Amino acid sequence: MLQRKTPLKSKGPMKQRSKKKAAKTTKDKEVKATVRREQNYQCQVCGREAYEEHHIVYESQGGLTIKRNLITLCEHCHHARIHDGDGVLDKKLKLQLQAKLMEIFTQDREYTTGEIAAAIEAPERIIENAVWKGSMKSQRHQGEYKSSGEQVVRWLMGGQIYAA
Repeated sequence: MLQRKTPLKSKGPMKQRSKKKAAKTTKDKEVKATVRREQNYQCQVCGREAYEEHHIVYESQGGLTIKRNLITLCEHCHHARIHDGDGVLDKKLKLQLQAKLMEIFTQDREYTTGEIAAAIEAPERIIENAVWKGSMKSQRHQGEYKSSGEQVVRWLMGGQIYAA
């Protein structure tokens, strides 16, 4: 029998999740449940009964857990057609979202953080954090930050504009 020459060292007690992270997780679950309910637990691609939600712009790409960026999918469409598929459906969903965002955030004006938050039904702090972190370009005008429509759409699309 093999034996270790040195015993394994304990790294101490496991860290507990911060209250901030736990609150974010709870809020994300509420948003996802709302989307499933509003979409009648129906796959938005094939119409079957569905219990999975999909981030159109993935979180790893900078996508937010907001209603506009979530879609209810059945297990088959979610895994076989999106994550293991050829990318066609994924790009189609991104282009549809981008078109909706471009209708909301027109190119000919600038938007305050409050206007952006109201339009995407998200807490204003998410928008403010993006401005402070520099992930959404903005300029300060008369004491408040404003971003152009294109900058807002680019940020919500994970930093890029998709071509058809």
